[in-house]
Amino acid sequence: MITSGYIVGGTGDAVSFASGFANRLAVGAGAAFVGTVDGGNTLGATTSSTLELTSSASAGTLASLGSQITHFANITVDSGATWTLTSDSIGAGYTIVDSGTLTNAGSIGSVVTLAGSGSLTNTSTGTVSSTGTAAVFSTSASVGAIQNAGLITDSNGFGRAINLRAGGSVNNTASGTIVSNYTGVYIRTGAGTVVNAGKIAGTSGSAIILNAGGTVTNQVGATLTAGAYAVYAQNAAGTLVNA
Repeated sequence: MITSGYIVGGTGDAVSFASGFANRLAVGAGAAFVGTVDGGNTLGATTSSTLELTSSASAGTLASLGSQITHFANITVDSGATWTLTSDSIGAGYTIVDSGTLTNAGSIGSVVTLAGSGSLTNTSTGTVSSTGTAAVFSTSASVGAIQNAGLITDSNGFGRAINLRAGGSVNNTASGTIVSNYTGVYIRTGAGTVVNAGKIAGTSGSAIILNAGGTVTNQVGATLTAGAYAVYAQNAAGTLVNA
């Protein structure tokens, strides 16, 4: 099903898919729903449903993901699409792939994977959390920037709050917190850029690891705390500016 319009449910749901099928709901920027939107397949079911946030001429806003809009285990943001999630509240068990421009103003309890040139902005009311190996993950060499003014956290003993496997940049604003039980920000095979005006912490490991070198700027009032190295750069030149 593809919609960019207005769908109003009567005595039933606005949209209801049957279980047991690989259902897909593609939503354009102008779409609105009155009533429950049910993907049909519960989390963990053998067959999963997909909510696709498509590219449009204007930016889209999706409200109440996880409450009004339920039973979509797969959530994708298409390349070229710009979407904001407001009042969202989803826990673990979702597969979220962002190939566009995604802004989160609610609560996401699953890994956000950035594909292609996908970028993520986590607002001051936003939380991205995971108990896996990362809260935000990417293997793309062309990944967009991560902007954080809220909370990005991973509670796995060997996890990274942000794990960019092919380089990238992170801007943590004054209200932002990036924290993990192991490493706060890990940027691997490409050079990394981290600007911190808030708090970045790795409880038992490092706050920031630049595995292929890069630049860290720690601004006035910002903190980097770690159980081991606060900033660790290796395999290429690293630059640290501590204001």
